[in-house]
Amino acid sequence: MLILGLIVLLIAIALGVALILGTGAEGPMSQEVDLTFFDAVSVSLTPLALVVAGMAVMFLFWLGLVMIRSALARSRRKRRERKEAERESRERLAAEEEARRRDREEADARLERERTESERRHHAELDDQRTSTQIARERAEVAEGQVRSSRGDGALPPPPPRDGSPRQGR
Repeated sequence: MLILGLIVLLIAIALGVALILGTGAEGPMSQEVDLTFFDAVSVSLTPLALVVAGMAVMFLFWLGLVMIRSALARSRRKRRERKEAERESRERLAAEEEARRRDREEADARLERERTESERRHHAELDDQRTSTQIARERAEVAEGQVRSSRGDGALPPPPPRDGSPRQGR
């Protein structure tokens, strides 16, 4: 494509030089050309000046096209960059939200495990207390039975005083 562009450029330069040299010859080419614009402006130009004016117009046309093309390319690039930034932002926000959701789920699961473990320990402590109480009752019954059988009358000794003073009467 680059080589084709260079060939077209060289052909255009060769034709432009031929036109300029051809308009400078004596004869009908040296006569002035009258141009009228919108019935208001009238200009007389030599053929050489007319060719140069045509080249200037074509240069301005080309420059305008190049400017439009570069502006479109720049706006397309900015739009693509903006869309890419928005997409990355959405992805980043989604990833952050997913991380927060996972953190919440992990924290909820951890709290649930801790609560379950706490309840299990509490129930185990209650079971231990029930077992200890049951064992203490059984021992008390055995001891009571032993005391009754050793006294012969089946009566229990009087309970100890509540004020902490030693028992009298033994």
